[in-house]
Amino acid sequence: MTTPGFKIEVTENYNYNWRSLFSWSFVGAIFILIVIWLKYSGSVSWMESSILLLIVFLIVVFFSDDIMRQRYFITTFEIENEKVSIAYKDRMRACEANGSRQDFTVEKIVRQNKYSNTIYLEITQGEKTILQYTRGDWDEAKFDAIVANFSNS
Repeated sequence: MTTPGFKIEVTENYNYNWRSLFSWSFVGAIFILIVIWLKYSGSVSWMESSILLLIVFLIVVFFSDDIMRQRYFITTFEIENEKVSIAYKDRMRACEANGSRQDFTVEKIVRQNKYSNTIYLEITQGEKTILQYTRGDWDEAKFDAIVANFSNS
């Protein structure tokens, strides 16, 4: 059974370098680093320097997950006659994933914790997994539209 065509195009407002540089967690980590540096910019012993370095390391590790969320950016998702075509960026490199509808799984995932909700679209084709988070023009409504149109067969 063929289905009518479905297409979503999203413009990438910022490339990967800008998205990862200005992610909120990275900006927060830099802000904390500057505050700590200003507080201890006088004479600092080696012990205080090591503790400060450890704190900065932990901040970067803690917030690195948010920077990894910036890796993929889907620019086009299209379903036409049981064929799926996805154009996306993997960091700065333009990529495509094409195949039949049966080759792909598409799932909207909502993770909730005490402090925030994380919503993303997970698209899998064989071993390849593309994660699109709610960034830029991507929002939950677009995820819902993709999942609804993908599951109609």
